Amino acid sequence: MRNLEKKILKKVYLWEAKRTVFDLIFKIILVFSSGLFLFILGQIFVEILNEQKTLDLLNFFGEDFAVFKNYFLDNIFIFWIEIPKFLLLLILLFLIIISIIILALVKNFNIIKNKIRSLLKCFIYKDKVK
Repeated sequence: MRNLEKKILKKVYLWEAKRTVFDLIFKIILVFSSGLFLFILGQIFVEILNEQKTLDLLNFFGEDFAVFKNYFLDNIFIFWIEIPKFLLLLILLFLIIISIIILALVKNFNIIKNKIRSLLKCFIYKDKVK
């Protein structure tokens, strides 16, 4: 009977270990790939703005306050028209994905830490499974 309990417990620990490792690896890969896509899309976004000379609109911040006040809404409207909106949407999507995953990892940090600690105890001290 004791041998059967150990076999069942070992299978449960192995299944839990596989699930935990797969979940962590999946989340890490997702964060890195989303970060890479975010970086690439950000570079493309800035390059498009540089080619269109859209960032030259920011020079009006250095002007007199009266000029700044008079043309502020016009410059914001021109800036909004010239930015690539689909690219901006993709950047925001990847930023949201990264934020959600990082918040989930931070929120569940103690649970994940305890799972890993428990699994390590199981595999390091095979005879002392409680």
